[in-house]
Formats: sequence, structure tokens, C-alpha cells
Amino acid sequence: MALPQIDILQLDNRINPSGTRNLGASCSGFVKFLDTSSSGHLDFGFMNTTESGVMAGTKLVFFRPVSFGDAQRIFNFRFYLKSLTAWGTGTYEFLWDRRIHFTSGLQLSTTNENVPSTLPSSGNVVSTASGTFIGAIAESGCSQYIYLDVFADIDTLVGTYGGPGHGGFRFRLNYDFI
Repeated sequence: MALPQIDILQLDNRINPSGTRNLGASCSGFVKFLDTSSSGHLDFGFMNTTESGVMAGTKLVFFRPVSFGDAQRIFNFRFYLKSLTAWGTGTYEFLWDRRIHFTSGLQLSTTNENVPSTLPSSGNVVSTASGTFIGAIAESGCSQYIYLDVFADIDTLVGTYGGPGHGGFRFRLNYDFI
């Protein structure tokens, strides 16, 4: 059986990709594909935690099918933090917001929800067209926009958290298909 293939893309959260999200690297605001390669990680950059808590800077991602394989559609999208082994002592939050419509330059704050840290029992991300499933390789066959950010307070120790070779700090997307 040929399995569905999904791309997860990072975009510039100031450039509206609507109408081009199905184009992959040609999508408006494209930054990179997120994958398991050494350069495929979502990089939140450097944070100066000597101040009273800081946000890393909001990142924008979405996913889309590249191929359905032998499936007709994919559904039950569950997005969560798979591993936090890179994080130890300190106060930090992994925040997110999901939106059907693009919001230019959206910046998250500590009032946003935390990304689940265990596999959700039901879907927590929808598609932009049909809601609960994706059945087309097209603009209408993309997920809603997922905005992500990390908050770290002054009690978070200086160091590198996540990324290639620096412990676990991974988001995961699980889905079903028929």
C-alpha cells in the first residue's frame, strides 16, 4: 500500500500565501520545508532571558498533501509536542494559535493556548476547505494556519534547546487516512 505524503512548510508570517499554498517552495512567503533533516527544523533563534521573560518570535506553518498514495483522503489531524527532553529547569511555554484565515504579522503572547504535550484523543487542526478532512491536492487541500511561539522566563538556564544534536524539542503531526 502506498501511504500519503505530507509536506509541512514554514512561511514568513507577514506575507499572505493564500492562493499559492499548494505550490510548495513557490508559495508566497515560503521559508523552508520542515522535516527530519539537519536543516529541516523550525528555528526559533536566540532569546535573551536576562530580561523579564521573552517570546522567541511567532513562526507560521501549515501542512498539505503532496500525494495521497492509495488513500482517498486524510483526516483526524492531531498536532502536539512529541519531545521536551531538551528542556530542564525554568519557566517556558510552547504557544500556538490556529486560524482559517491568514493574519499578517500575528504575534502570540502568553495568553495563547499551549500546544498539547501528549497525543490528543481527537483532531485539533482542521483543513481550510472541508474542515475535518483533506481530499484534494489543491489550495483547498491545505491545513489551517498554525502560528507557534516559545516563551522563556529569566529562570530558564542559558543553553541550546532542541535542533539537530541538542536534545528533543519536537512537534509531531499524526493523522488517519482511508
